[in-house]
Amino acid sequence: MKRFIWTVSVTLALACGTDSASNTWEMERQVVGDTTTVHTVSGQVWSAGVAVTQDLAIGVLDGPAHLIFGEITRMAEDLQGGIYVLDTQVPEIRHFDGTGTFVRRVGRSGEGPGEYTKFTLGMVVDPTGVLYLYDWGNQRIERFAEDGQTLGPWTIRSSFQTTRQGRWIYSDGPGRVLVTTRVDDGLGLLVVTGGQVTDTLVVPQLPGLPEKSGGPYAISQYWGWHPGGHFVVGVSNEYSFEARRSDGVLRIRRDVEELPVHPEEADAVRRRFEWFERQPNYRPPEGEWIPSTMPPFRGIEVGSDGRIWVRRNTHPIQVSGEDFPNGEPFVGWAQPFVYDVFEADGAFLGEIRFPERFEPYLFGAGHVWGVRRGELDEEYIVRLSISIPS
Repeated sequence: MKRFIWTVSVTLALACGTDSASNTWEMERQVVGDTTTVHTVSGQVWSAGVAVTQDLAIGVLDGPAHLIFGEITRMAEDLQGGIYVLDTQVPEIRHFDGTGTFVRRVGRSGEGPGEYTKFTLGMVVDPTGVLYLYDWGNQRIERFAEDGQTLGPWTIRSSFQTTRQGRWIYSDGPGRVLVTTRVDDGLGLLVVTGGQVTDTLVVPQLPGLPEKSGGPYAISQYWGWHPGGHFVVGVSNEYSFEARRSDGVLRIRRDVEELPVHPEEADAVRRRFEWFERQPNYRPPEGEWIPSTMPPFRGIEVGSDGRIWVRRNTHPIQVSGEDFPNGEPFVGWAQPFVYDVFEADGAFLGEIRFPERFEPYLFGAGHVWGVRRGELDEEYIVRLSISIPS
């Protein structure tokens, strides 16, 4: 087997206004068989002048009903830069154009044609502008034209159900979607073409996942679907993930500092699980729930432009709150939304830290859609633009 290893340093001069700065990204590239490893040794491609600014906010605290949101769980961007939003508190899908202007309500809650449940796991728009809903509650894919008219459902049987935020449905061509399903002990994607299941793609299982794990800093496997037609998957026991491309495996690595779990956060988590242990019929979890150190990352997302976003564990922040009415302790610690951004070829571009009270949902080309919470915990749809010095 042939093995090639070489080191490359890339020095970039980036200007921001009248100031300029130089930055060096150094990586090692190793090829073993059909696996290429890109290991960031030091530095990054972007300079320190990356700006994240809000360029659109939709919502009001008090006003028209279509601008008040209760529980936004899913989003999908249309072909013109507008946004579809599912508010599961109603439940209702609302469509806004790229300027934030309300376009229409799409469908309604129910079980009939053009209707859906709050257990809609994801939404996506295909290259022709058709909106697809992965409605697990009705066990089907609901379809809507650009003008909001129903195109009729596709029945689909899937054992997979989750309330966790995520994509869970993708489109890679006209009339073709991929929906998340359970395959044996893992997950996969059902390929649905014209309403018929034509293939099943199994998420690769990587080594390093413990048999029993739980808690806020559990070692987990994370994955996303790349618009190039392959999985991106990684296990958080180390900072390494793989793009399983048709021409071979691209393994992307980066060295990061190991961070200890904050002692006060560990105490708060311990108090919460001690409370659970006192409850009737409680079955204690198995595995390590309060490790001494955090895994390096806690999520992987793939943007519509093919860039890979790795959500890092970092120093937690304290958040205000009170114990629940039933006595369950409130854990007043949270991870901020901090992401490392990589090009599809493994180049480490740099870090992006999102504002407090903002949670990203969709990663686009030069922008990110998400939800910002106000002082009274009200929700706003927000688009952030990402400006890179050039």
